[in-house]
Amino acid sequence: MAKGVKTYDWRIVLWIGKFVRPYLWVIGILIPIVMLSVAIQAGLPLITRTAIDRYIMPTYHKILPPPNVKIEGLIPYKDSVYLIPTARIKELPPALYRQLVASGRLSLVKYYYKPSQNLLVRVDELHKLPPRELFSLRHADILGLYRLATLFVILIISLFVTQWLSDYTVGWLGQKVTHSMRMKLNTHLMTLGLPYFHRNPSGRILTRLTNDSRKLQEIFESTLIVLVSEPFLFIAIAVVMWRLDHRLAFIGYGLLPLVILLSNLFRTRFRRIYREVRRLLGKLNSMLNESFMGITVIQLFNQQSHILDKFDSININYFRANLKRIVVFGLFYPLMVVIQYLAVALLIFYGGRSVLANTLTIGVLTAFLSYLRMFFRPVQNISAQFNVLQEGLTAAERMREIFESKERDIDPVTAKRIKVKGDIEFRNVHFAYNSTPVLKGVTFSIKAGEKVALVGPTGAGKTTIINLLLKFYLPKEGNILIDGIDLHDIERTHLRSQIGIVLQEPYLFTGTLRENIEFGHKLSKRELDHVLESAQLKSLVSRLPNGLDTLIKSDTLSAGERQLVSIARTLARNPTIVILDEATSNIDPETEYLLQVGIRNLLANRTGIIIAHRLSTIKLVDRIFVLWDGKLVESGTHDELLKRDGPYATLYRLQYE
Repeated sequence: MAKGVKTYDWRIVLWIGKFVRPYLWVIGILIPIVMLSVAIQAGLPLITRTAIDRYIMPTYHKILPPPNVKIEGLIPYKDSVYLIPTARIKELPPALYRQLVASGRLSLVKYYYKPSQNLLVRVDELHKLPPRELFSLRHADILGLYRLATLFVILIISLFVTQWLSDYTVGWLGQKVTHSMRMKLNTHLMTLGLPYFHRNPSGRILTRLTNDSRKLQEIFESTLIVLVSEPFLFIAIAVVMWRLDHRLAFIGYGLLPLVILLSNLFRTRFRRIYREVRRLLGKLNSMLNESFMGITVIQLFNQQSHILDKFDSININYFRANLKRIVVFGLFYPLMVVIQYLAVALLIFYGGRSVLANTLTIGVLTAFLSYLRMFFRPVQNISAQFNVLQEGLTAAERMREIFESKERDIDPVTAKRIKVKGDIEFRNVHFAYNSTPVLKGVTFSIKAGEKVALVGPTGAGKTTIINLLLKFYLPKEGNILIDGIDLHDIERTHLRSQIGIVLQEPYLFTGTLRENIEFGHKLSKRELDHVLESAQLKSLVSRLPNGLDTLIKSDTLSAGERQLVSIARTLARNPTIVILDEATSNIDPETEYLLQVGIRNLLANRTGIIIAHRLSTIKLVDRIFVLWDGKLVESGTHDELLKRDGPYATLYRLQYE
């Protein structure tokens, strides 16, 4: 991912938009809620200003307007003397203001005025009035403060409700979008062919489904609300500040470029440090995983000190990277606070002078203090969310790579379903993984009901033959036929439903023994009993605490018992063709015997292909195919091949003599 936002980021945004599109109505609900929240936040300081200027300190000045000069907003008092509110003095032209003060026509003394009684009292003498008289004098102001306080509380409650609604809305949207994305991603993964999973480790795919989707979800839960609300709030505050007093507004406007510059500098620096922290954390986790997985070897070779030294080296680097992160955070936010207080200091200085000069009211100055503290917050919040946005877009890009994978496990439209009888034929089949040849002109045929064994050294192509037969891969050259029909023309899901496979290391899913045997293929009690008996699982089921309903865990069953369960799972499908990748692990004699009986029952009346490792199993087959360096070098029965004294005889002597 690049250090800045590249144009392809917007393509990622558009791709995410496809998943958001069904929920655009939610955005339509969110924006009015956000706008209402912004309006409340921008309006609260104005209530404070009104409370101070209109009800707490509603001050007036005596003015004697010059002849032929019209001044708006004057209140007649006595004779030719008028009153002008302090808030309106700032609206006077500067030249006229200086002329009025110099000529004595404008008094700088502040008065409290009660229109109903045409009563004028100097502000500095109000405290001399008796409490009852003062209360009577300011009764209307107290009622006004009560109304404003009530309005303020209502707005605070409304702000809480709107912010909760907006947070809930973006959280719901994020959950719905990532839920939809995970479902579609997992659905798409299920359609991909085996080559994709061979090239991409399961851990990487799991990360896309979990960590990356979580990173994307954070965009909605934290970044989206900031990107939607903070620009509106910034504009609203900037406009209100300008309307209140454009001269004081320039204090915030003037410091804004500095805030943006510092935010960008620290954001770039923090992004580099954060990437280093994540890289080292990955190394740390990998080191720990390696150590725990290989603890037996480590202790056997007495390498604890060596491993601890390696861990200590990575841990120190991780500590230093985190220390850098702390330093950057420790500088950025205090600097932002310093700039805010610098703005406040400038405001107090210039605003205070204006108050003393009666060109600014205390209420406006108080409101400005609130707005100035709010003014820089949107820039800081947007800058802080940029890293979350970048990480989310990076995660989305990685998820999109899976969606764009074309290696789908699908058939041509001409593929058809057939009832498999069991005849198999390979005709001059060539296959290569990437550019490495694995099968080189392999040709053989297997009759329905025949049992054959594939033997050969590691890498000879035994597993590749199985993968081709199951249509996990397609041959580069040659043809594979089932019952005389080219494999390319057979629907793979229907084909696989008629082929049973017992893997060398059988995989059991989390669930009960019954669920692992049936595996989506519901069996009647009679069918299940037959499967258990044929797979030699009756004694195992009787020993388990809950029988077939016992929850299977990794340590519940031995390797041999897992093989028996795998045989039962295959029997439950009643396949026509059976593939057995025989286990190489040591198994106790009793389980060995049960396995052999289970295998015989599994192979009975079915076409069988066995990747064989045991002589006892090899003797069960009709023919043996010997693979060597991707070629079928010989075939025949066990005794025939031993008499030829070829590759099979060599393998046999190496293993059993």
